[in-house]
Amino acid sequence: MILLTEVYKLNEHATNEKKEYSLREILINPEHIFMLREDKKMSERQEKGLLPPDLDERQKFTRIHFSTLNHSAITVVGEVVLTSNKLRGA
Repeated sequence: MILLTEVYKLNEHATNEKKEYSLREILINPEHIFMLREDKKMSERQEKGLLPPDLDERQKFTRIHFSTLNHSAITVVGEVVLTSNKLRGA
């Protein structure tokens, strides 16, 4: 299990411009990951001020897609290469 920081929505039912986000630590089993890619939409949300203010404005985000039946995905703090290295234990 690998410890990462997830960016998640506080208010699922708000309109897109009024959604607020927060951070939480999560544990991920790397064996269930299907794909990683940069989450540019989260970077756009950060530019609009929708993410926690304590995040560095240069911060990048990675979208992790899981190989589960419901094809779920989450966004974590960190660029794709750094996230990949952490998941591989490098």
